[in-house]
Amino acid sequence: MKISLCMFGQYRTFKLNLENNLINLKDNILKNNIIDIYILTDKKESGNYSIKNEKIIIDLFNKYNCNIEKIYYWEDLSDYYNSDIRNKIQYDNNIRHTKGADKFTSNLWYRKYLLNKLKNEYCELNNKSYDCHMFIRLFDTQITLSKSNDYIIKNLENYLNNNYLLFSGDLIHIGKKDIIDKMFEFGKEFCLVHDDIWYDLEFSNYVKIVDTQLFIEKPTYCSEIQTYYYIFKNIDKYLWIRTCDRFNTPSNENSFFYVKHCPHR
Repeated sequence: MKISLCMFGQYRTFKLNLENNLINLKDNILKNNIIDIYILTDKKESGNYSIKNEKIIIDLFNKYNCNIEKIYYWEDLSDYYNSDIRNKIQYDNNIRHTKGADKFTSNLWYRKYLLNKLKNEYCELNNKSYDCHMFIRLFDTQITLSKSNDYIIKNLENYLNNNYLLFSGDLIHIGKKDIIDKMFEFGKEFCLVHDDIWYDLEFSNYVKIVDTQLFIEKPTYCSEIQTYYYIFKNIDKYLWIRTCDRFNTPSNENSFFYVKHCPHR
């Protein structure tokens, strides 16, 4: 397969995570595939950006047969600043409490939307197409296998052929172009949902199955819950692929990976 692998975010903890994640993915989703990398980041020293660090990152991807196709920098994208600010103001002004709220949530999703948009425009301009599009946070997460490489390869192909969105919270999204485009439209406007979502018993029970801790806490305004509700209401077929190591939930049966935030991010 030809795969576009997209990453949004700063390089902060890449030295702790990137190569380990590539090692854990090299014999399943990366194996025998053509991988083009698209990155949206910024040039802030506080985010661990430097020419030296970026060279290390490029070399690591090359080591695992991943081609850096394009790196975008937020500093060069001033045409999009007003929309980014608009979404933040809308989020800050419309949350009804602070449970789950984070000052960067709306910006995070707008910039994911923007990376997908820029990647699509680049592909159209350069006559490139992909069988599969992936958004995976490799710089600040820790990804390990919960199933065999063979299981992941076989089931990834099957789910893609059946037009599924494969996802893990707001950390991993995998699918064909039309599915990924629909998924990341979420970030364009970032229309908030509120506590009444928990009265939707079908949705609430789904969260209980895939992310039991968040079901218990009900942090409505966190990125994950906002994402889950959008997927639940807008994506026809989807599969949670993160194994929960704290609760033995039914979703573990079909999952691929353990995925954790890096504690040093």
